[in-house]
This record gives sequence, C-alpha cells and structure tokens, in this order.
Amino acid sequence: MNIMYCVNCGNRLEKDASFCKLCGAKIPSIDEVATKFCSNGGMKIPQTANFCSKCGIKQNNAEIIKKVLWLKIQILFRC
Repeated sequence: MNIMYCVNCGNRLEKDASFCKLCGAKIPSIDEVATKFCSNGGMKIPQTANFCSKCGIKQNNAEIIKKVLWLKIQILFRC
C-alpha cells in the first residue's frame, strides 16, 4: 500500500482523501495529473500526446512530461 502525502504541505493523507485536512489543498487524481489541454483548441488530451487528436497541432511535451513524473512521484512515493 502506498502512503500518499499532500503536494502542497507534505501532510500524510488519509486513504481516498480528496482534500488535505491540514491545509485544505485539493488532492489531484492520477487522471488529473495525466491530462493536459491542447495549446491550440483547449481540448483535453493525454499528458504525453505528441499531437492533438482534434486539430492535429504538435504539442510540446518535454516540460510537461517532467512535471507529470514529478507530481506522480510526490503523490505516490513521497517520504
């Protein structure tokens, strides 16, 4: 079982928490962390998508992928 911590304040979270009981920050779900919006049309697309499935515009993923990986590490494995 993974212990989760608030990405805002570091408080240990209760299982299935939606908000941190210490600072009140919303706890993002893995789905929220794993999606982004197209830079052209605003359509919700997978965080790692190279192109938007609606408009076909190439997406810049380098910084986004780093951010997603960092957030997942913080959410799932923060010590």
